Amino acid sequence: YYEKDYVLWQPTLTTCPQLTEVLSKNNVVFEYVEITDSMKNLKSFLKLRDKRDEFAIVRRLHNVGIPCLVVD
Repeated sequence: YYEKDYVLWQPTLTTCPQLTEVLSKNNVVFEYVEITDSMKNLKSFLKLRDKRDEFAIVRRLHNVGIPCLVVD
């Protein structure tokens, strides 16, 4: 995982730029991690998505779960 709050995203998905725009307009600073940039990023996302209870509905609906805002 990463050292601070972060957003796992994929910029070609329509909901991802919408989320980043809302965060920016509200001066909310996050590290943005594109899941398709590296295998490490993809694996980090899949580990969260496949194991955390917060993603239960995402898994049940067979959705991807991106964007994902992670606040530690």
